[in-house]
Amino acid sequence: RPKPGRSCMGPLRLSAARGTCAPLRLLRGRSAWALRLPRRLVLPAGIHCSGCPSGTTLCIAAALVCRTRGTRRMGATGRERRSRSGRHARRAYSREKSPVTRRYDGDGGCRQVATAARAHTRRQRSRSDSRRRGRDNSGEHARSERQGESRACLSARQPERERSRSEDAPKKGAAGGDSAWADRSGGFGRGGGRQAEGGGGRGHGGGRGRLAPLPRPGTDDDERFQQLDDDPRYFEGAELGKAQKAALGVQGLGGRNTASFYPESTLVRPAMRVFYGRPGARCEESLKTDDVVVVPDFFCEESSFEAYDRLAEEMRTLEGSRDADLGEMPLCRQAVARMCEYFAIAEDGRALRLSFCRGPREEPLARELGGFARRLPEAADCLATLALGATRELVCRRPVTGESLFFPQLNGALTLFGRDACLRWNQGMNIHPQDQPGGRGHVSITVVGKSALLGEETCLGPLPSDEKRGAEALGGRLDVPCGDLARPSMRIITAPPRKRYGMPLRHDDVVVVPEFFCPEEDWDTYYQLLKEMRRSQTEGASKAEWVSWHEGAHLLSHNPTGSRTYHRVLDRICDYFSIAPGNRGTRFNWYRDGSDWKPFHHDSAAFNERRARTQNTTIGISFGAARELAFRHAKSGELLYFPQRNGMLFYFGRDANIVWQHGINALPSQEQGAKGRISIILWGLCTAAVDEAGSPPMLTDESRGKGKGKGKGGFSMHVEGSRQPCRDFQAGRCRYGDRCRFSHE
Repeated sequence: RPKPGRSCMGPLRLSAARGTCAPLRLLRGRSAWALRLPRRLVLPAGIHCSGCPSGTTLCIAAALVCRTRGTRRMGATGRERRSRSGRHARRAYSREKSPVTRRYDGDGGCRQVATAARAHTRRQRSRSDSRRRGRDNSGEHARSERQGESRACLSARQPERERSRSEDAPKKGAAGGDSAWADRSGGFGRGGGRQAEGGGGRGHGGGRGRLAPLPRPGTDDDERFQQLDDDPRYFEGAELGKAQKAALGVQGLGGRNTASFYPESTLVRPAMRVFYGRPGARCEESLKTDDVVVVPDFFCEESSFEAYDRLAEEMRTLEGSRDADLGEMPLCRQAVARMCEYFAIAEDGRALRLSFCRGPREEPLARELGGFARRLPEAADCLATLALGATRELVCRRPVTGESLFFPQLNGALTLFGRDACLRWNQGMNIHPQDQPGGRGHVSITVVGKSALLGEETCLGPLPSDEKRGAEALGGRLDVPCGDLARPSMRIITAPPRKRYGMPLRHDDVVVVPEFFCPEEDWDTYYQLLKEMRRSQTEGASKAEWVSWHEGAHLLSHNPTGSRTYHRVLDRICDYFSIAPGNRGTRFNWYRDGSDWKPFHHDSAAFNERRARTQNTTIGISFGAARELAFRHAKSGELLYFPQRNGMLFYFGRDANIVWQHGINALPSQEQGAKGRISIILWGLCTAAVDEAGSPPMLTDESRGKGKGKGKGGFSMHVEGSRQPCRDFQAGRCRYGDRCRFSHE
């Protein structure tokens, strides 16, 4: 025992007659000194302390050394023990039994059991992984390297253990077997730890060094693309975000306003995938049974009602008969032939239904041919409908959970539902034609049959909501009354490209405008935007450089104003949707290749009152490679996909942003290419939007989940909730003014 005033710093080296050496720590309590001895230490009675500054010699009884458990006090009386604080007493005199080691059967391998004392020692010895990211950590892992041989030996002996997963971590086999996303990682840290085959669990190259991102799927070889290493996520020492870590297999990652950082979570089938079909003689898409294809202006232009007038006359001839004969209806026969040719629907087993609705007070005139039923027959895999006349709304309503989708049936438009997309929803008509100006009725021609264009989904995993419902998931029926629905969960409109949007806009609407800014095959705008942005960065424009965004999921530029093409795109969007000037928020996103994606989230106007006062719409336009814009119902988790192609414009209103989360789906590894995608986002105040009763309330912190997950680590976009002050404003140099996301109070 050292004399008062003398310090004895450990660890000390003990020597014994047998030559056994072990570390010894002297820990000072309130009034006495204590020894912490190794748990497996067995020494003779005489122990000599070497390396002690005070030169003190310690002698302990052999029995005490051999039966040491935890910390033993030396020289302290019972009164001193009872006078210690509760915290120290509980730590030093815990009666809880803890095994010294855990043995495994077989060759007798063992490892230490985690205890509170060892956890405290580990925290003092090494820094956390979050502080180590992006820095030289060779010194911190020197101890691990020295013990590499013994660690590998113990790992080989250790049996398989089940690992706990967080709620948003992807389930194994979500896309059939092991995750399809993990196939691309190969030996680049697939998240299985040191025992995983082909990966070390620590990123590119495995091992226990710092994390490194996965390699790129390829390089864009177009001559218009500049080969520059300007992706900050691949700079030396760059910090990895949660999305990058999740791609490497790191478990337990979550964030506020983010459904999941795991790309595998998006590799599942949707309840519906809505395509735009280009008018022509035949559909050029390769379709799946989850798909819905909308072809505007298929049989005639939306503003031309000549075809409706002729077909209405033919339908009136059916009023006196119960059966329909297409031989006596030439225009109807022509329409059916064009529908079947476009979607390659076979004539064998085909069923037909003709419906003529003249007003809300009259029963629709309906005639059926070929055994048309109220449910899609097993031999059929699609349902196609041609609409003529005044606009009616086709309603798709999900059983049990009740999500409802409205599809306005515009004059001359053709719509196809794949088998599974049809069977997941109950279908019926909602709005009567006389409820709208014009006074025309509505004629619909529906064909049920088997299409040569549809195939089964083999790449994506099953839809989660289908797994929950089981056999009842595909029990949807046709011609179900849906007139009681005032507002939908989402209204889906596919509009042909024109100078201005000509229909009323509501806050539930999702509007798709194909080839809005350029033809789908023309990629000049995509490469021109990249060229102008990189020129602006080279010239040193403030905040024009690429920034890793949404935890490393894709790239973003805070200041794209150096691009003239960017300004032309914004001006055209604002003219089309009547966006008021002065209340615009913009964003320039770059998905560099097929490996980038965007997790599900709400835009800030869904929970930020200040933003909501000046922004009631989100508009995006895509340039480059086709990617899927996905919507996830915030309560039920139902999924809707909208493929976005080059030049396509997309709009959704305020209430759609509250009810649904949105993002860009990840691609399976076999579909990831080198071509990138640019999305220009505009938030603004749409003066053409119509307010309706029954809008959902804004989101709260509880409804958005816990944690952080936007752009940067400690960043928060909900200004009104957190009241974060603007430091630039306090210093008198804020350049954003009213557009600043931080508080100026």
